[in-house]
Amino acid sequence: MKRILAVLFLAFLPLTAHASAPPLTTHTYKTVGGLPLRADVYRPDNRGGRPIVVWIHGGGLILGSRRALPEDQRRLYLQSGYVVVSIDYRLAPETKLPGILEDLGDAWAWVRAHAAEIGGDPARVAVVGQSAGGHLALAAGQRLRPAPRAIVSFYGYGDLAGGWYATPDTGVKGYNEADARGSVGSKPLAEGNDDRRDIFSMWARQAGRRPQEIVGTEGEGLVPFSPRRNVGPLFPPTLLLHGDADTTVPLAQARQMAEALAGAGVPHRLRILPGSGHAFDFADRALGQRDVAEAFGDVLVFLSQWLGSAPPVADPGLTAGRQERLSALVEANVQAVHSFQVGLARKSGQGEPGCWSAETLDDAGLQSLEAHQASLLRQDVAAVRAWVEGLPSSFDPARDVEPLRRVALPLAPALPLSLITDDFTTRAAQTDPAGIRALANLYQTIFEVERDGDRLQELFSFYIALGLPVSVAPLGLPGTDADFLAWGESQSPKACASPFGTSPPEWQIAGRKIWNWREKHLHLRDAGVLAAELLEEPEVEAFRPRLSTLGPRRIVVIGHSFTMGQHWASPSAFVPIATEVFRRENPKVVVRQFEGGGLTSTRGEKFLPEALAFKPDTVLLVVANRTDQDLLAFDRIGKVFKDAGAQVYWFDDVEDPQTRKTGQVERNLVAARAAGMTVVEVGSLLERATGHDRFLCLDGIHMTEPWHRLMAKQWLALLVGARGPALTP
Repeated sequence: MKRILAVLFLAFLPLTAHASAPPLTTHTYKTVGGLPLRADVYRPDNRGGRPIVVWIHGGGLILGSRRALPEDQRRLYLQSGYVVVSIDYRLAPETKLPGILEDLGDAWAWVRAHAAEIGGDPARVAVVGQSAGGHLALAAGQRLRPAPRAIVSFYGYGDLAGGWYATPDTGVKGYNEADARGSVGSKPLAEGNDDRRDIFSMWARQAGRRPQEIVGTEGEGLVPFSPRRNVGPLFPPTLLLHGDADTTVPLAQARQMAEALAGAGVPHRLRILPGSGHAFDFADRALGQRDVAEAFGDVLVFLSQWLGSAPPVADPGLTAGRQERLSALVEANVQAVHSFQVGLARKSGQGEPGCWSAETLDDAGLQSLEAHQASLLRQDVAAVRAWVEGLPSSFDPARDVEPLRRVALPLAPALPLSLITDDFTTRAAQTDPAGIRALANLYQTIFEVERDGDRLQELFSFYIALGLPVSVAPLGLPGTDADFLAWGESQSPKACASPFGTSPPEWQIAGRKIWNWREKHLHLRDAGVLAAELLEEPEVEAFRPRLSTLGPRRIVVIGHSFTMGQHWASPSAFVPIATEVFRRENPKVVVRQFEGGGLTSTRGEKFLPEALAFKPDTVLLVVANRTDQDLLAFDRIGKVFKDAGAQVYWFDDVEDPQTRKTGQVERNLVAARAAGMTVVEVGSLLERATGHDRFLCLDGIHMTEPWHRLMAKQWLALLVGARGPALTP
């Protein structure tokens, strides 16, 4: 009977012969004891700046080589725009796991050092591995620094110390030690393509000898080599894929790894394939099976979410049909948004008829198109991505895409959508029609500001999942406020009258929103990034030891948009930034945040039952009080928490423009003190801060990153006792 390891790790599928087959270059990333360790590099084309996938073969750490990457999987990564680097490493039992991990670290260093040379971006590298390669991918997340941007583990294992690895496998029989030791050698090797090595692998499983023969230790000595037992807050985002019929690596390994990641607050997903065994992706024509194809759709979605979009692939042999499918999805969304805005023009009576007419559709017809878009954006993006890549998929374009495309509402040249498409096509460093159109669709949506909290965010997620650009940055276009204003001044006069504002400042705000939301969605600048930066600042370094030694705390924050991380004005807000600092430095400090845009005390009272049930010892209120009713609610909230034994804080003046305009600052202070709250002085500090003139964002209401950084430091310093409620002279 053909052994599963031989199927998985020795069955190398050669490149099929066609003109667009990507060139292979082989590099030696390390030589140890005269043994060269090699990496195969595949590039979609000669363009640079591409995200990189480092692929690690499996084989129980005993057999296999870099050549085991199946051609259909490799092609899938290439047509999505990734550089693929498939690496060898020294194999066991001739080299134990510590040496293999050294090779992993050296391969990682080589990829980062040579990224530009091979067409890649060293800041956007993911590690993907199968089985034992999945274990090494997880080990990469545990050990490599800087860490990979993302980890994908196919049926890998994260715990060598939990008993499974050392327990004799009763399902494996008929192997003896003498034959096993005769099947391997004494000299290190890195390409285990002799299937006799499988004899040793199977004997080690049968005898329960894997810890001694492969790792070189046993018992508690396995703990340092078990990623599951070493997950921390800096572990990279991780996708785990596993079949529930796997008899080689138990599904429990993936479940336990997922639990460890969840416990550390690490973004992760576990995708379980019903009925699939080990090496489900190495079966004959595996990508022709829908469940496997959609699993790979999920892999590509995950990589896009954490590595961002790739430059378009120039080789048409790799992308045949793909661009057409992407364009169909984008144009469906374009038509849906336009139909909604035609409806706005009808209701408001605003907008130039030549731009906003749809004579063939009544209001019900327009609403049906919006419903189709809502349905499209709710589809399983893994299935949609599989369809885009030309794989079997449960996604049916006839359901929502075709009805939207059939309508074909006229799109006048003076529409903002059309102007943006033409402008980006002219100015973009790399022309990608589907990508440019997707970006124009985001701008088309954002001008109509009432839906920038829901439909726009759905579109962001959808296009990121498809690997499309979601700001002008990937197009090589500039992104300063001055650039966006100049852009608005050039385009606004050309735009037809619309049912929403299209003045130059509104074009400027649209540009800033799109840019900032891309950075949030792709985690280029978010609470995690700002927390890491803050921890390196001298002001925070001075009290960093107090962060880790602070005793258990339960903190509730009830606040308006100044506390909310999702607002476009800043990469994050001071509360999520401080919360992320504690997640990294001291998980005993737990924060629950209750929030709402423009949240007043009256509206905030609805959070009291849940907030009190959390049993906080510390409460921060950052709410708006516009009316006498709000002040009464403010008093009730403060007293309820105080009676429950919590310390309740209120900042004296956060420079909220509306509060200042109405003279509410002093009334708030009087009410806070009357309710027994502790007033924390920050107003004068903000007033005299360097860069104070950059605190207020373009909308004249919300605060930018410098304000949130300063407030995060003050909030942290207060919590750890590095400052008191009153400012010291």
